[in-house]
Amino acid sequence: MKIHLRSMIIGSVSLLSVLLPVKAALLVHEGFNYTLADNTPINGTSTTATGLSGDYSASNSSGTAVAVSNYRTAGLSFGSSFFATTGGSLNQRAAKSGVSYVGAALDTASMSGELWGSYLFNFEALNSVNTTGQVRLNATETGGSGSSWFNVASDISGSGQHSQISYNGSDYSSQSSFAYSEGTTYLLVSKFTNVGSSLTGGDPGVASLWMFTQSNYEAWVAGGGDEASLTASADGFASKTATSGSYEFDDYLQLAFYSTASNSSSLYTDEIRYGTTLGDVVAVPEPSTLLMLLGGFSLLVLCIRRRV
Repeated sequence: MKIHLRSMIIGSVSLLSVLLPVKAALLVHEGFNYTLADNTPINGTSTTATGLSGDYSASNSSGTAVAVSNYRTAGLSFGSSFFATTGGSLNQRAAKSGVSYVGAALDTASMSGELWGSYLFNFEALNSVNTTGQVRLNATETGGSGSSWFNVASDISGSGQHSQISYNGSDYSSQSSFAYSEGTTYLLVSKFTNVGSSLTGGDPGVASLWMFTQSNYEAWVAGGGDEASLTASADGFASKTATSGSYEFDDYLQLAFYSTASNSSSLYTDEIRYGTTLGDVVAVPEPSTLLMLLGGFSLLVLCIRRRV
């Protein structure tokens, strides 16, 4: 009787582990883990990132409007509650209306529905009231904003410092005001709905953006790290609804940087992630993962007791 009971429990645990939803596959992860010398131009570097392929292409202003895009061996980190980080980061610098575009081809399976994203950024030097850094998709590696979509931006303008989000590179969210500190690393978490669908007034796309300092991110994780508490926990929040167009997750990943500063403004970007769930882009265990771990532990205990 005990043997039959144990068999039923083991079978139930195994079935539960199969039926429970698991974390979706990560679409893109770029941690800039390359063996380049410090301050080497990223242009021409063969990407080893998950979900990207080919070489990075970079276009930088020269002359009076100067810009650079270089690999740095020092990466960004965000504490023990975030993913473990390795490798370096991308440093883009610009002055006097200089523009830097860096892009690589996406190499992922097609997706639809919700697109989640995240990345770390750090303004080493601000020096301007008109500076913006964006992680976005583009029709080409080095195309301008007019051919971009899924724009997630850390931005500084005459109206303040804020993060912004857009479906189409032109119609941005209302500003989420926050005063950045030079040399401090922040986290942006984004969500786009209805990816791959034709957007309408009755069936729109909603873009949401949360900006975190490390302390508030850690507090959010400690409180359970669920989607429902993102807005209340974040240091800044922005949202934009799109009622026309159709936006696919394809073509090129692009990092763009622009500044009107007389002296060079400098931005570091690292740990870029895209996925189809929140758990793909921030280090929060999903309930299904915890249940499977519990099931596996129970199975191990039963097996040990049976041997004894």
